[in-house]
Amino acid sequence: MPRIRSEKRRRQFIFATHNANIPVLGDAELIVGMRAVGEAGEGVAEIAPEALGSIDKKSVAVLAEEILEGGKDAFVVRHRKYGF
Repeated sequence: MPRIRSEKRRRQFIFATHNANIPVLGDAELIVGMRAVGEAGEGVAEIAPEALGSIDKKSVAVLAEEILEGGKDAFVVRHRKYGF
C-alpha cells in the first residue's frame, strides 16, 4: 500500500475489488460501491449516489466499514495505524 500511495502522485490506478482494504489503505480518491440487482445471468449492477465518493464522505465510510474485514473496529484500528 505505501507504494501505491506514493505512485498515485504520478499515475492513475483503477482497481476492482471486493476487499475494502485496498481503496481505504490506498487512499482512493473515488470509491464506487456497487451491488447486484436481479437474478444471476439477468442481473445488473446498481450504484447508489450515497455509495459514490471518497472515504471522507460519511456514507462511503459507512459502506467501507460494513465491507472491511473486522467491521468498524478494524476500520478504526487501520485509521489510527495508517493515519487516514
